[in-house]
Amino acid sequence: MTLLLGPVLRHVDETSALVWVQTSGPCRVSVLGCDAETFEVAGHHFALVQVTGLTPDTRTAYEVHLDGERVWPLPHSPFPPSLITTRGADSEAHQRIVFGSCRYVKLADPKQARRYGLDALDVYAGRMAGLPPETWPTTLCCCSATRSTPTSSPRRPGGGIAGRREQHPDWPDDEIVGFDEYSGLYRDTWSDPEVRWMLSTVPTAMIFDDHDVRDDWNTSGAWREQIARKPWWSERIRSGLASYWVHQHLGNLSPAELAADRTWQEVQAADGDVWPLLSQRAARWGRRDRHRRRPRQRTNASPSAGSWAVPG
Repeated sequence: MTLLLGPVLRHVDETSALVWVQTSGPCRVSVLGCDAETFEVAGHHFALVQVTGLTPDTRTAYEVHLDGERVWPLPHSPFPPSLITTRGADSEAHQRIVFGSCRYVKLADPKQARRYGLDALDVYAGRMAGLPPETWPTTLCCCSATRSTPTSSPRRPGGGIAGRREQHPDWPDDEIVGFDEYSGLYRDTWSDPEVRWMLSTVPTAMIFDDHDVRDDWNTSGAWREQIARKPWWSERIRSGLASYWVHQHLGNLSPAELAADRTWQEVQAADGDVWPLLSQRAARWGRRDRHRRRPRQRTNASPSAGSWAVPG
């Protein structure tokens, strides 16, 4: 069993933390004695481990085990141990927040690297690894898409979608559409070694914005009418929203919010691949968005109502 992506440290409070991972297959994921079974979405496997029993205002090094085998930290890792730093009365007044936005992956091709330049989060993570933990940020706030935009990835031209024409002849050659392609963009961007380590040790909050679907999403009524005629657009909406829910939204929730989230509870109770469930929920949100009179208006529907919580 392989750890494909993560761990990503998400919501942290005084005594608990959420750790998100993607694995190569179904398995049991363990962090500090707390376990979670993976769930499957369109053939991909994810888990959200709720780590409990922590002490306020402490730093705890952790490992990740899949079916009892240690997979994190990676062998011969040059980075410090991944830590869970809990909140508490002592640290409440001393918060250090790093803000991030859309980013590109690290590029091996020198010509492309010169074109796109250095990634700020990558550089920051590399510098952070050489500093003592007490100077590390307490939160990483990603105010826009934390991965390459859905039009393309410079590491994988066309978002890694070459060769799919036989299977999906109506999908465009220069944009991603399906959940599998969205998930590939997250893997491209979150797999950079420095960024991957930083995400494992700094609690990260992520906000949904237009780049999670398209950078010109809902810019005008005319644009909406034009894009709605594309035969692949409804799949793009479902995939974008579902991938956001899996990769970003879940980790924003507190333990109490997770327990009250109807979609999460249905995913946990499901047997087999939950893509049909998530696709249906995403389509419902998309229909509500399409019929809205003011294109740029966003929704803050409660997750407990069985729909998406999409911060604007």
